[in-house]
Order: sequence, then structure tokens, then C-alpha cells
Amino acid sequence: MHIVNIRFKPKAKYVDTFRYTVDKFTESTRAEEGCLYFDWFRNTDYPGEYLVIGVWTDEGAKEHIKSEHYTRAQETLPPLLQQTPMIIQSEFSKKKGWERFSEFTVY
Repeated sequence: MHIVNIRFKPKAKYVDTFRYTVDKFTESTRAEEGCLYFDWFRNTDYPGEYLVIGVWTDEGAKEHIKSEHYTRAQETLPPLLQQTPMIIQSEFSKKKGWERFSEFTVY
């Protein structure tokens, strides 16, 4: 399993429309065979920032970065941004999906 957490800071004039700007990219990514989920969030503490969390199978992650929509996003998104996005990537070779968060067990 391959997980990415990426912070995007759009330029002020694109902040309110940014989520809609990435709709086609998001739809194409979610349709990939190896994509487990790909979800956008707007930071409630800093409304000018968006966070995407993406999770793929190991093979799916490799295919994602070769996809046409990924290549297109590399060209179209940077001009809309204030700065280079920040990323945290993690790989978990034995994980297959969601697990229960045992420290908050509901009885």
C-alpha cells in the first residue's frame, strides 16, 4: 500500500475554485484500478490550503505516476499554486486497507 498526503496552496484568485479545477484529475485517479481512495479536504484552519490523501496498491502507485492525467496535472496545476506542494509518502507492504483504530474502540 502506498499513501500520499499532499498540501496544495493555490494562488488567492484560485482558492475558491481549486477543488473544481482538479475534478477531472480526481475522477480519473479514482477510476484507476489500483486506487483505493483519493480524497480532497480544505483546511479549516487555513482555508487557502487543500490537502489530498491518496492510497494505492503498490502496483497502482506505479501506474498512477505513468498515467496521462498525472502528466497533464504536472503541467496544469503548478501555474495555479503559490508554492511547490508539500508531500509525505509512506509505503506499507503488508497493508491492504483500513484497519480499526483500537485506541478509540467503541463498545
